[in-house]
Amino acid sequence: MNRPTDRLLALLDAERTAILAGAFDTLAAQAQQKADLFDTVAGETKPDPSQLRLLGARVSRNQELLQAAMAGVRDVQTRMAALTAAQSTLNTYDRSGQPSQIARRQGKFEHKV
Repeated sequence: MNRPTDRLLALLDAERTAILAGAFDTLAAQAQQKADLFDTVAGETKPDPSQLRLLGARVSRNQELLQAAMAGVRDVQTRMAALTAAQSTLNTYDRSGQPSQIARRQGKFEHKV
């Protein structure tokens, strides 16, 4: 585990674990170490082709996981915006079938017994 490719493979596995756990702050902390290891591997005179294939596969896997996580965050943002909008307006249709918005009044409900 002393070779740069082995250390990079281990780091990419740790990155995968962090992505799956949602520990994105860990990714930022690992970014410089990963960049340094990539530079070291790129500078090797005779890199092992099988190790390079493994690296490529793990990088691709992690990239797909990150893209899926980003898509999930965008979906949550969209949903949160819709929920926020639903608190202030009601979308409905008028008698002629045209969309209409009814603004919510900011006030207190009066409860009668």
